Amino acid sequence: NANVVYDMYALGSNQADSVSVNLEKVNSVQLLTLDIKKNFETIYPSLKSTLENIGCTDISYEMGKVTIGDKEFDCMDISSQANGVKLYQKLVAKKCNGYLANITITTVNEDNTDDVIAKFYLVK
Repeated sequence: NANVVYDMYALGSNQADSVSVNLEKVNSVQLLTLDIKKNFETIYPSLKSTLENIGCTDISYEMGKVTIGDKEFDCMDISSQANGVKLYQKLVAKKCNGYLANITITTVNEDNTDDVIAKFYLVK
């Protein structure tokens, strides 16, 4: 009955890199009309504010696309730094079965987010 359910969270051996997958309940009208790229751009100011509140600076983002299996998805890449440590995040979302599935990958010092997303595959 929750609006957001965390399906998976994994932490890298360096105790900093992470991957999370959550499912967000969305009504049928929102699901039909939701443009994922526009949604990322809409939520960016809030994400930036959150990063600033935890001490991040030099925050920037870039919209892009990733391929998982044979499908292409919109994504947003965010980079920032905090106390001399560089942070990289890749956000990917997909509408599915009444939910918005969100993948967030975070890596530190090196942008390995593409390497991580390459490990994902689609179940048919």
